[in-house]
Amino acid sequence: MSISTASTDLRLAPLATEVSFWGRDGYQPSPSRREQVAAGLSALREESPDHARLLTVSAARLDREARWATDTVESERLRDAAVTMQRRALGARPAHGQGWRMLIQYSPAGPRGEATRREAFEQLQTLRAGR
Repeated sequence: MSISTASTDLRLAPLATEVSFWGRDGYQPSPSRREQVAAGLSALREESPDHARLLTVSAARLDREARWATDTVESERLRDAAVTMQRRALGARPAHGQGWRMLIQYSPAGPRGEATRREAFEQLQTLRAGR
């Protein structure tokens, strides 16, 4: 592990922990805290654009923001961004089964997300067959 990766991991840890609590037991951070987390993740992505864990946490943040959005158009935009971010994470770590399951979860409901869900399901089947 390079010093750069270790530094990213250390700075990512508190942001990942924060995002992991979002939505649990009704917890919703303040708008300012949500902005701080978004800015922190964005800064880390500028330094480490292919860091799989960072991309995964960023996708989770976008998904949660989509769930909280009160505007349908904004919710769809955030959900699409979560799918795109999760795809980037899978590009860095394609054999990560949990990443494919998250892609299914982040995909829009209905026909709009059907192709993405089908692709992810097929990838999961392929991973299981290879074990």
